[in-house]
Amino acid sequence: MLSILEAARWAPSSKNEQPWRYIVFTKDNPEKLMEAQSVLLESNVYAKRAPILICAIAKKNYSEGEKYNRLHFHDLGAANENMFLEAFNQGLIMHEMGGFDVQRAIEVFHIPDDFEIGIMIAIGYQDKHSVLPERFREKAFSPTRKEEALRDSIYRRNWEKSGMISVIASESMCLVTDRVKDKTIVELDCKPNRIGFLP
Repeated sequence: MLSILEAARWAPSSKNEQPWRYIVFTKDNPEKLMEAQSVLLESNVYAKRAPILICAIAKKNYSEGEKYNRLHFHDLGAANENMFLEAFNQGLIMHEMGGFDVQRAIEVFHIPDDFEIGIMIAIGYQDKHSVLPERFREKAFSPTRKEEALRDSIYRRNWEKSGMISVIASESMCLVTDRVKDKTIVELDCKPNRIGFLP
């Protein structure tokens, strides 16, 4: 667990503010773990089986000058991703949940006003799908997950140029092309520390 939290500590953040905070609940303290379980919505009832629950929180203002940090959730997300990768590295499953009662969590966990709750996290070993409530089993086995094509999320010059970028990648080269002008914008050499721009 410490190495997972240590991974979060090394995440990048705006002005190196490191606004993330984590409240960790484990089976070592069943009463507190039950309190954490109590904030989860019914859609995440299966997460109550996890031996570890975490409340991920971010400090809203910079420490210097107390100016609002509009990137506090972005930075929290970066730290959470580091945790996710380290959990996977250890053979664990980490699940992030937005389905919880935020107001109850604020009250139960005594969150101060200058902090904001981002998500709840469950960590543990993967179990069989049979432990899921029946209404969730079909979704677990359904191949409905679809990632958007890269061209649908990359823009060039302005917002209206959606879908005008195509990417062709191989083991050694990546070409990013403006499909309107049929012109290569950038050529990326996959060798370390090399990037070349074509005219």
